[in-house]
Amino acid sequence: MGAGASDTSAKTAQDLQGKLYEGLQYSLDSIGELLTFRYDAPDGAVHVWRHAFDLRDVQSSDSKAGVRILYHYTNELAFLNIGDLEQSSTELFASLVDSRAHFGKGVYASQHEPSAFKLRVRILLNNYSNGSPGCCADDPEHARVLSEWGDANPSGHRAGFCIPIIAPEQLAYNIFQKQTPDLAEKQTQDPTTGKLRPIRLGEDYKGRAIHRARDVWVLRSVDTSGKVVNASVDADSVLELLKLRLRKLRDTDGDTGPATLDCMSELAGRLAGRAQHAEAEKLQRECLECLRDKLGNDAPETLLTMNNLAILLKDQGQPEEAELLFREALKTSRDKLGNDHEHTLLLAGGLAILLQDCGQLQESEPLYREVLEGRRRRFGKHHPDTLGALNDLAYLLKVRNELDEAELLYRETLDGRREKLGNNHPEMLNSMHNLAALLQSQGRLDEAEAMYCEALEGRRNKLGEDHPSTLNSANSLAGLFAAQGQLDKAEPLFREALQGRRAKFGDDHPSTLASLNNLAGLLRARGQVREAELLFREALQTSRLTLGSDHAKTLAFAGNLACHLRDQGKLKEAAPLYREALCGTQAQMGESHPKTLGLMFNLAVLLESAGEMKEAEELFREELTRSMKENGVSHPDSMESAGNLVRFFQEQGRVTEAQELIVKIRRAVA
Repeated sequence: MGAGASDTSAKTAQDLQGKLYEGLQYSLDSIGELLTFRYDAPDGAVHVWRHAFDLRDVQSSDSKAGVRILYHYTNELAFLNIGDLEQSSTELFASLVDSRAHFGKGVYASQHEPSAFKLRVRILLNNYSNGSPGCCADDPEHARVLSEWGDANPSGHRAGFCIPIIAPEQLAYNIFQKQTPDLAEKQTQDPTTGKLRPIRLGEDYKGRAIHRARDVWVLRSVDTSGKVVNASVDADSVLELLKLRLRKLRDTDGDTGPATLDCMSELAGRLAGRAQHAEAEKLQRECLECLRDKLGNDAPETLLTMNNLAILLKDQGQPEEAELLFREALKTSRDKLGNDHEHTLLLAGGLAILLQDCGQLQESEPLYREVLEGRRRRFGKHHPDTLGALNDLAYLLKVRNELDEAELLYRETLDGRREKLGNNHPEMLNSMHNLAALLQSQGRLDEAEAMYCEALEGRRNKLGEDHPSTLNSANSLAGLFAAQGQLDKAEPLFREALQGRRAKFGDDHPSTLASLNNLAGLLRARGQVREAELLFREALQTSRLTLGSDHAKTLAFAGNLACHLRDQGKLKEAAPLYREALCGTQAQMGESHPKTLGLMFNLAVLLESAGEMKEAEELFREELTRSMKENGVSHPDSMESAGNLVRFFQEQGRVTEAQELIVKIRRAVA
């Protein structure tokens, strides 16, 4: 990117042809998963997305009509929203209320890229002041805008991030040339005559004149009813662009060129986000092999790629290889970069999550605490990364049933985000949602319900009805209602979550599959067994195809369908599903994991119902032995397992054996 319009047009043309742009005033960088061009202004960096937000397919437009290249400036959170790799569509948030939509409802942008403004403060003045973007530093307006919208803004600097937009001319409204329809309908009271008059070109919604040096455009996207909405494009279009770019880079730079490897890594990440795991894994492995050969095993780029591949393998249900990669990369990063380096903390956090998912909670806790302390030292206790680490540790403690400490950490996270980001920030709403989940696990259902409802309302207002976080809130509140027995309230929310996730992520995304399973479970409880069975089968079949037969979610879905079929008396069909779930879970989680023992019990009960008493008894005995070995004789789970075997003996008329087992257990406990 350069300062002139010709450089901008060249960048856009190259982007659409799959070529990588090279500009003298910008350097290559990244923010999270998003690759960026960085412009280093004297007052701070501006990160520009390396792709363009292409709105040419929004609404039917004349194919011969021109397009306009514009730039939307925002904060880090909104910028990262376009990089949410799991969404099937990507949104730019529109200004939809008068207090923010000063020139009409829509997405606000400028035709000037960062290098044209030269300074971040000029971007802020252009966007948030009616005066000149070039006013002097001693101008009070300069100080006001910088204070309200610069680094002191709770949501972050509003000129630190930039998203290029390709927009049809018919969607773009320049404030000095054409008014949006909603602004054209407004009137203001003329201060001279006292009469109402229409808003003029170059005035805001209150009739105040705007400095002619300002460059403000409003991009207006509407739904089928004509309502102005957030600008949205199909995220898969970025996939196709990256595939085209990778093919061209292989031809021009070779398979191991730096730009090729960057593109390969970005494409793999987006494929994984869309649950296209096989293709993503192939690219990640190729990228890792090239980086090992080219840069060595201890290069930061190699370590990050190992992290990405390990996460992908974990998500595919391959925890053994994922753990090996995490451990290798973490050890190398400690030795090469030090314990407090961000790569080291990232890898430690990834390994902690994997160990937690595998039930190795004791080993995962010190890793979580290491990440938290490291980020406190690096960033301070109120930094978003620190609060994120605090949230992760709180979740682990919740899983470990250490609920009092978990609640303290969740509340600390909530208070920190509220103070730093404000009451309506998405991360603050995330904390509220997490605390609600903890309160639910403590049985404090009224408190949990109030907090879930507040989080859901906040997300609907802030993010929209179909945002993934909003759908998560709807799903969680439905789960709470179901737990309270309020099935009539739960069902529409479960359906809302499923419908939204199908539309947002597609039929084969893990979140969609989870919603299928949740709704099926509710319908089963309501006695709507036919629809429940259809949904259970869809979840299992799709999970097998998408995630693989050995994935933890697939195994869980197999167990759920087996349970449903067992209750319907379809024992012959249920038994192999239980065996599949038991075998896979035992291999992944271990022979004494609670999920393994639960499936062993369920299969034993089914076999007992089917009259296969010998194998049923073997499983009841095995479950008891493993539970006592893992938890101790007096543990509630062990006592329950002993009670199950006693009941089995009694129903077989084997009263002596039942009594002997009772005496044996009492002696062991004493």
